[in-house]
Amino acid sequence: MLPVSDSTAIPLKFGLRHRAGFGISEKTDALVIVVSEQSGKISYIKDGGFCKFKNTEDLRRMITEDLSIF
Repeated sequence: MLPVSDSTAIPLKFGLRHRAGFGISEKTDALVIVVSEQSGKISYIKDGGFCKFKNTEDLRRMITEDLSIF
């Protein structure tokens, strides 16, 4: 069972998949990538909050920096 977040800061449009992503990032040091089943949009969640990115290259750069991959 994934740790689902009870945060009221999560927009109502997000469902269980996103709440689980937030919960994991709140309770661990995990970086979370959630892909919406309906829209296909990617959410990047870190330390219990969204990380905004403009395009997939920006997302790749953020993940590389966060994981210290060179």
